[in-house]
Amino acid sequence: MDDVDPADSAEVKAEKKKNFPGLFLPYATNFSEDLDIFYAFYAALHAGVKLVAKEDLSAHDRGVWEHSLKFLELRK
Repeated sequence: MDDVDPADSAEVKAEKKKNFPGLFLPYATNFSEDLDIFYAFYAALHAGVKLVAKEDLSAHDRGVWEHSLKFLELRK
């Protein structure tokens, strides 16, 4: 995901996503679909974390979750 620049156009992001398995994971099957599942799973985890009581999760940890979700969304 570090290879995707948030400023990349949707077409460039799609091209990088398409080329990634051949360059780094030659035996991967259904990489694009699995990546989409990962994004959906992470978003669901993030939604669950937002429901955790404030006294059970520090402000710092909440910030880390927010930051990581923004990182992923910019590279989707």
